[in-house]
Amino acid sequence: MWHDPHQLLNFIVIAAAFGLVLSLWLGGVLIWSMVRRQRDQAVRQRLQVVQSGHPDAPGRVLRLWHEGNEVTTVVPGWRAGAVRWRG
Repeated sequence: MWHDPHQLLNFIVIAAAFGLVLSLWLGGVLIWSMVRRQRDQAVRQRLQVVQSGHPDAPGRVLRLWHEGNEVTTVVPGWRAGAVRWRG
């Protein structure tokens, strides 16, 4: 099958390049899925905190400003540290 030693070497180089590209792609998919799973868990946790809030439970007061006007709202069942800022 391999009459010329260069054919065998070329085949090995091609197979190695394919393996490298495949492993890099699979590593990227793995990292993407881990990031997505963490984000989904964070969203699920936030939704669970809001849904599990008892109507009589104290909430967290949010103050929002827009064009110099302040609006205040109370979010029931919210706990400190449940929200993090993304920049």
